[in-house]
Amino acid sequence: MGDTLEYFLIDSFTKEAYSGNPASVVLLPPSPTYDDSFYLRISREFNLSETAFVAPLPSQQDDLPTYNLRWWTPSIEFPLCGHATLATAWVLFNHVLNKDQRRIRFETPMSGTLWATNVGTVSETKTKIELDFPADSVILSSLASANRTEQEERLHRAMGTLPCNSDRPVLKLLSWAKGRLCWIVEVAVEEGQTLEEVALDVKGFKELGGYVVFTHRSPTSPSSPPTSLHIVSRVLDPFEDVQEDPVTGSAHCALAPFYLAGYSSAIASSPENGPKFPTIFARQGHRSRQGTLEVEWDPRTGRCTLRGEAVQVMRGSLSVPPPRKEW
Repeated sequence: MGDTLEYFLIDSFTKEAYSGNPASVVLLPPSPTYDDSFYLRISREFNLSETAFVAPLPSQQDDLPTYNLRWWTPSIEFPLCGHATLATAWVLFNHVLNKDQRRIRFETPMSGTLWATNVGTVSETKTKIELDFPADSVILSSLASANRTEQEERLHRAMGTLPCNSDRPVLKLLSWAKGRLCWIVEVAVEEGQTLEEVALDVKGFKELGGYVVFTHRSPTSPSSPPTSLHIVSRVLDPFEDVQEDPVTGSAHCALAPFYLAGYSSAIASSPENGPKFPTIFARQGHRSRQGTLEVEWDPRTGRCTLRGEAVQVMRGSLSVPPPRKEW
């Protein structure tokens, strides 16, 4: 048998196995020299929305454990993935690092430096993880743009392809914004239904580009000024065979500025105790498979904090595929 690599399958943004969003995590040696076909073949073998590949990097001056992190779908390398980062941090905290190590630095090819912190306690959970991610600042320019007419017309055409109930749309468009990776589509749901149970098919959204985040505030959310918000969302990608992603961390890096941008000036001028950033308590997914996370946004730094838990459901070793001359 040839070389092998250790892997884990982790359900992210959940306390329960077989819920949340599954991601595979592959532990690589330092300075791996695999070509892209290696990552693609393994990702296709797992056939999950994302597989994370993590390799240790040399220590820096602060001695913080540092890793190279890449995310691959079964078809491409992906620029940013929250649930697979959470899964990777969970594996490192529980199986690789010393138990007293509480913080990790990740260097990524397309999203810069990310951090993960173990904020869990014995009374709650030993591994509740906080991720430090870049916020999707494109959302802010989209909200402020004076030229939204053409994009809104395209969005209305796409919304017209969604299922109807007795010739009435199940989802009514309230507001929207275009982010770096996705469209945020705030909706009202027809009375008697919930966003979690609506049947959705977004093939008609392909002309928009990017994945689609349908969202609405929970009725318990205050309007202004909030100390917290409760939101529900569904994330679907019209270009994927399996359209729905159960829980999407990167989507919440767009949802946070989308919902909180209107409060940023009040937050920045809050009293001497320092700015108090509203916490978003988020639930995502169809009712058949969901997850939860907490999200905060700091408009001064342009960063988002994502907090969530994870559960291991599988651990094993995989055979390193031999090099391929052509792909």
